Amino acid sequence: MSTRFFGSLTIYTCNDRRGEIMRIALGGTAANPAHYGHKRLVEAIIDLKYFDTIAWIVSGDRPDKPGMLPAIDRWHMTKLLITDPRVDVVYEDGVAVPTVEVIRKAQKDFPYADITWYCGLDHFVAREQFDGLCNIEGFWHEGEMLMKRQHFLIVKRKGLERSVTRYPKRYTLIDCDMPDISSTEIRQRLAKGLDNTLHTSQAVLDYIAGQKLYT
Repeated sequence: MSTRFFGSLTIYTCNDRRGEIMRIALGGTAANPAHYGHKRLVEAIIDLKYFDTIAWIVSGDRPDKPGMLPAIDRWHMTKLLITDPRVDVVYEDGVAVPTVEVIRKAQKDFPYADITWYCGLDHFVAREQFDGLCNIEGFWHEGEMLMKRQHFLIVKRKGLERSVTRYPKRYTLIDCDMPDISSTEIRQRLAKGLDNTLHTSQAVLDYIAGQKLYT
């Protein structure tokens, strides 16, 4: 069950593309908990009909986010929400691995693949806390290098279109009508005993209740 990086990554290669470069989309989040915004994001990538495989990596322990649920619980919830067999939900055991290392490992395992990292537009908004740099440049390990060399698939988010953004050198921008949902909001609603059926699936909510999470 425990898959660190891509030991069990499933590759779906279309018959009419044999001999061509494999296209892999990598991305993910803490998913604390997973919600319909996450699901809509991967559905939009599937709808592109471009990638041979899509991996959603549920991050391991995050020292920068104290109090986060164990990765195994977040992985289970993500698997309950994202059930499409074309998406490989990857469990990352232990401490979360920097994005740059995930990409390097994928490049080593699939040396002839074209690897794209997908994420939301919010990662590219200039932040005062980083002196005008975006989250990737100011916080990610080797983020400036990634901004210059890595190809990103950037998903637009409502309200950010007019924000000051620092786009990477290589990127593709897509629309996907992302719902305005956040994991933080869900946790706050759970703490108040409010309904979350419009924010995540009943299967995820049943798991939360059964495991007595976020209490």
